[in-house]
This record gives sequence, C-alpha cells and structure tokens, in this order.
Amino acid sequence: MGLLWYGWALVGAVVVDRAEERLKRPVALACVVTGVMVAAYADSPPGLEWLPAVLLMKLVLAHGVPERLGRPAATVGPAGESRDDVA
Repeated sequence: MGLLWYGWALVGAVVVDRAEERLKRPVALACVVTGVMVAAYADSPPGLEWLPAVLLMKLVLAHGVPERLGRPAATVGPAGESRDDVA
C-alpha cells in the first residue's frame, strides 16, 4: 500500500504544480481530503492508519503550495512593517 500513497502524493504534487496560482491551495486540499477518505477503506498495518493522511498533508499541502501565495507583497515590508509607514 505504500506505493499507492507515494503515487497519490506524486500525482497530487503535479496537479497542484500545474494549477493556476489562485487555485493551488484548494486543489491541494482537495487532493489531501480525497486521499484521506480513500485511506479509510484501504488496508494498512495496525497503528499506522494515520500515516497516509500525514504523508499527503506534508508533501502535497505543506510543500506543494508556495508560502507567500495569497499575501499582498506590496503592503508588508521584510520586517513586518507597513510600507505606508516607511519614509
């Protein structure tokens, strides 16, 4: 079953990468939620049922979406101050 989850994470990462910028986060969340729902019906070793969910969240949702996506870049400076306050 491990290859299934690595394959799912790889496909999810490719789909997120090819999505347009404003849709990357919802697409990543949809891949993770779908994978978690499928994981409930797949066989897994006792005590490791949580592993596919964490794997997908880490690889697809955390690493697949750029950190600054959705934040306005022009309004906040590098130290967190507003650019309007800077002289």
